[in-house]
Amino acid sequence: MHNTDNDYAMVIFMAVAVALAFGHRRFNSVFNNKLINYLSGLTYAMYLNHAILISVFKRFAPELNALTIAAFFAILLIMSVVSQFIVDKCVYICANIIKPKLIQKN
Repeated sequence: MHNTDNDYAMVIFMAVAVALAFGHRRFNSVFNNKLINYLSGLTYAMYLNHAILISVFKRFAPELNALTIAAFFAILLIMSVVSQFIVDKCVYICANIIKPKLIQKN
């Protein structure tokens, strides 16, 4: 297996990002943004939804261009927000049903 220029660039990028993350207040303030924090909470939902969306896009939009990529990320974001909302509501409802029953048993 051989290394490419992209591999070296990625290692350098990650090293710089880690150095900045631990050393710069300005860099840290960027990631303390409410929008960034909200999007970071959606990462798992995005991870779960992206494979489904990729298969749909391969079938219905096989040509890769800027519009397709923008549409993919917009739809992925919407899907992730909706699925995260549904999961959060289900967990909240289940917790409110189960918790009182557990308290009654004690």
